Amino acid sequence: MKNEYDIFTELGGKFLVQSELLVQKLNKVKCVLFDWDGVFNSGEKGEGTTSLFYEADSMGTNLLRFALWEKNQQNLPIAGVLSGASSPSARTFVLREHFHFLATRFKHKSEAIEVVCQHFDLKPEEILWVYDDVLDVSAARMCGLRIMVRRTASPLFTQYIEREGLAEYVTAHAGGNFAVREISELLIGLMGKWEEILAHRTTYSSTYRSYLEIRQAVQPQALQRMVERI
Repeated sequence: MKNEYDIFTELGGKFLVQSELLVQKLNKVKCVLFDWDGVFNSGEKGEGTTSLFYEADSMGTNLLRFALWEKNQQNLPIAGVLSGASSPSARTFVLREHFHFLATRFKHKSEAIEVVCQHFDLKPEEILWVYDDVLDVSAARMCGLRIMVRRTASPLFTQYIEREGLAEYVTAHAGGNFAVREISELLIGLMGKWEEILAHRTTYSSTYRSYLEIRQAVQPQALQRMVERI
């Protein structure tokens, strides 16, 4: 039976560190933080467009939070979305999935990491940061576990991330093509919990119901810092 390294490498994902080191970093995670545009979607912008998300990715984030909750002795991980601009779809997602916060309008995403750490009493090394582009690098330099969503049109940027050691894994799939689901299944698999988590969810077990009750009680918050005017 193939292990997670083989499965996800064959899929097209790229491990930039040994899977054992990735697991060590994962064991410290108390917060899962996602960029929005380019991660949950293709990043398409323009008048009349909306940055949508997909049900498979939504389920992925739920299963990942459940796995971390179960692994960490029923302590619910902090979950958030960090978006450079306000997004109605991101707000809808955060409210629906009962994430802890939506952070928007930070000039530099490193500032958002500082605010998140202060607000939720976290250390940067306890944050999983999922991102895709240049504006996300300042946050990647701070966080403990970094996963970059692949974009084949950015080979030099990807090369830079690899050379600078700013990610532990680069996805096989692009934003808008279920990259978040890929990440979620990878991390749950590396925890050694995929079969267990799937069994709990598909049978709607008492353990899953306990998690869901706690998750649904989360009241999402808005974390904002105004962008400075030139």
